[in-house]
Amino acid sequence: MIVITQTPWSTMNISKLKDVIDAAQEERRSKKEHLLVLLPPSESHENTFLEKDIYKEIGNLSKEYKTYIGGSSQSLKDKDEALRTTGFLINPEGELILRMQKVTPDYLSGFSNTTCDLGQKISFPVAKTPLGQIGMLLGEDIFQTHLGRALTWHGAEIILNPAIEKRDKSYRSRLNARLIRAYENLSYVAVATPSHIKRGEFTISLPPGSGFYNWTYKHIEIGKDETFISDKADIETLRIRRQNPYYNPPVHVRANLYVKGLENLIKETKVSAIPKSREEWFKEAEQRIKKCQKENKTLTNREDRYDVLVVQPEPRFIQKSTKDPKSIIQKNLEDALSITERSASGPTTRLLCYPEFFLHGQGGYGRRTPATFERIAISFPGSESDQLGEFCAKNKVYIAGSALEKDKKFPGRVFNCAFIINDSGDLIHRYRKIHCADVWGFFPDCTP
Repeated sequence: MIVITQTPWSTMNISKLKDVIDAAQEERRSKKEHLLVLLPPSESHENTFLEKDIYKEIGNLSKEYKTYIGGSSQSLKDKDEALRTTGFLINPEGELILRMQKVTPDYLSGFSNTTCDLGQKISFPVAKTPLGQIGMLLGEDIFQTHLGRALTWHGAEIILNPAIEKRDKSYRSRLNARLIRAYENLSYVAVATPSHIKRGEFTISLPPGSGFYNWTYKHIEIGKDETFISDKADIETLRIRRQNPYYNPPVHVRANLYVKGLENLIKETKVSAIPKSREEWFKEAEQRIKKCQKENKTLTNREDRYDVLVVQPEPRFIQKSTKDPKSIIQKNLEDALSITERSASGPTTRLLCYPEFFLHGQGGYGRRTPATFERIAISFPGSESDQLGEFCAKNKVYIAGSALEKDKKFPGRVFNCAFIINDSGDLIHRYRKIHCADVWGFFPDCTP
């Protein structure tokens, strides 16, 4: 059982957590059931404590209540080190079994007087517990896709996310991002955010952000006035699902394709010293903004405001029995362009975005073999791309789309290719999909 609370707590008075943990005990259906209480980040204040002192006090509570306790706090590892946000998980014996440092700065709250592990080599510890294999991403770290995947590669089945939320235009998107982390990593994501924080003597109420998400898009989110929510993680079903190559776990993504490029990038990149105070973070942000502005000045004829037409056509599927698939592709192409021509000809419309497989439909064309795929694949240059180019030049728009592509240089192979054609009708970008769900080599999809 996992209990997630939004009740604020302070490292200055850890004993007050007794009331919350005592109430959480009522969620247990039996004394033998394992319980994890996830706390939001502790209140920040001028008085800083050593990590070991905080963990000792929380460890005493864990032993008293025979409970796992997880959360995060701003603290010092040693007196000579910089203040940082660190996550912890303590077992029912009072032992620290998981410690995770924050990777990204506290940019949602306008930065803080803490450092982080930005640009550093990171370890991803995972704690094996009867509740499942547990990892942790703190605050804004959960929004970094690569951190979620790296944590899953290290074995995490449940990702704990103590964080602070605020109401802005991206608030709902951040809640959805946690749901996406659970889906794309075939994991559970448990989020604990405080209901309010204190700034001196003033109390600031915050929007509810705590929730428990799983890979099937099922989730529960806490209400504004609720003390906590609770749920169970079905770890056995999750492990069975992870064995299925047609789901979306990162263990099946061809990660090694990126490794050499990343290693070269690391060698070429000069990492500056990580800021350690709010003022230093602001200075770093200003430098990055100036750098971006300088780079943008090199762009000529830049357009900052224009309309984008997002198109959702209904293509005809090509069946196994179809004798002339090219005629259906042609009809789909004509329909896709005709439904947009009136809007595309407008003076402010500059970009048309079509979905994947908008020329030939997805599925419905028999077994996936090189022969069946080549029947519906297009070429660059070719009849279809020529027609798209003519449309772009006529209406002075860009088109972005996707289609199965064949290339004379790779006979018998087919690419899932995204492309961009500019307003002069020229093909200016091609991206061949790297991960085509071809886990065991069953499909003729080709990747770089």
